[in-house]
Amino acid sequence: MPAPPTAARPGWSRPTPARSCRIPPCGAAAADPRLDRPRPTTGGVWWAGGRRADGLPSLAASSDGGATWQLRELPGARRGDAVTGTVRGEQVVALTTTGGKITGVYAGSRGALTRRSDGAHLPVDGEPVLLPDGRLLVASDSRFQLSTDFGATFTAAPDGGLPTVGALRATSGGYVALDLFRGGWVAVSADGLTWRKLAIH
Repeated sequence: MPAPPTAARPGWSRPTPARSCRIPPCGAAAADPRLDRPRPTTGGVWWAGGRRADGLPSLAASSDGGATWQLRELPGARRGDAVTGTVRGEQVVALTTTGGKITGVYAGSRGALTRRSDGAHLPVDGEPVLLPDGRLLVASDSRFQLSTDFGATFTAAPDGGLPTVGALRATSGGYVALDLFRGGWVAVSADGLTWRKLAIH
């Protein structure tokens, strides 16, 4: 594995032109979008999430552009749980949360979703990001947190110049990290790996 790129960049903590940092690659030292707004996979399957009439969180998938939807159950989910998630390629990953803490991590594609972990009951802010190498990235307690096992365990991303973060959000063009340094700064990323701080506050 190549050594992780150096993420430290002068100017991250002050109002200067845009800067970049990068999440270290899998195995390096140190250890799409919200589903309540329907989003497609590369295969054209649309996913949406929310609560059923009985209060159970669930996902729905459509292969015909939204004309019909098929419910996808989330085994072990509890009434009242919130649900959010992300898509990458053909894969969808969903989180259920209660009181802002992860209660379940689910993964799948066209078929049923499998419960992969309880998410270590990690507090989470915003939405998850499924990285191209299969790791899960979330914002928690002002830190970027990474998981290689679908949320069974999380490890804080090595500092390497990465700032503290308030929340992660998805956009039609990638992802946004909000409230960097807990001071209102913003960074954007197309893939969740390389982040570019905007010169706005």
